[in-house]
Amino acid sequence: MDSVRLKRAIEERSVYDGERILLSIEDSRNLAISFEIHPLIIEKCALEQGIIPRRYERNIGVLGIEGQLRLLCSSIAVIGCGGLGGVIVEILSRAGIGCLILVDGDSFSEDNLNRQLLSSEAFVGRLKVEAAAERIAAINSAVRLVSYPVMLQADNIRDILNNADMAVDALDNNPSRKMLYETCCEMGIPVVHGAVGGLMGQMALYYPGSSTHLGLFSSSGMSEKGVEAVAGVPSFSPFVIASLQAARLIEEITGISTGLRGKLVFLDMLTFHSEILDLEPGTEG
Repeated sequence: MDSVRLKRAIEERSVYDGERILLSIEDSRNLAISFEIHPLIIEKCALEQGIIPRRYERNIGVLGIEGQLRLLCSSIAVIGCGGLGGVIVEILSRAGIGCLILVDGDSFSEDNLNRQLLSSEAFVGRLKVEAAAERIAAINSAVRLVSYPVMLQADNIRDILNNADMAVDALDNNPSRKMLYETCCEMGIPVVHGAVGGLMGQMALYYPGSSTHLGLFSSSGMSEKGVEAVAGVPSFSPFVIASLQAARLIEEITGISTGLRGKLVFLDMLTFHSEILDLEPGTEG
């Protein structure tokens, strides 16, 4: 690929609006076709020149051009594409994550319809990762997709996480969470945790080697399923916690994070009272 010619072509297609230099989706995609390259490469090249893909214009005030470029260069594994995962992939694809690795071996059932963004009556019985991939492609065709229609297992987890910069825990059972945290720790991959049950939710970012909420339970006291198995999950709960997970991940990647390292955030969605539990006392945020 002739990078000089590509940069010149991007400059020629870009428009100055009085404040910023912008590149439209149409011009970006036409350039990708013309140069026979993935649209993601066009968007990266534009940002490297200070030219903002118009679709990300509203991100820049908070994230900055450098932050947006970091998102495009990142690869995120979303483990679970149900209640939490469906919302998370929606937000991350709109934000401009460069590559999304989708993992879920489950199919939609009727009792998913009350809360899972990617579900619909027509999709009952269909694989969740297939619906997620279609949704992402419709939202942002520049996102690279890798889909695994499987459950996370000891014999596949390393291959799945091999190219991930961060992972998202959108799981619904603690044994799989434990395996995910331990493997991510060994591989040096941070994990954003989230869980909901009834009107309660929690969120945290676990760095490799840091304590997790599972450490609060003895092996005999840790249930296989979370509290959602008893309390249920109303329609709005996953949207609240998944949004917090996505925000925490985006803030971390772009460098605007203020910390909360080693902290587990609890939110009561009835009273909107929140608490922060310090899992690593003495660790600076």
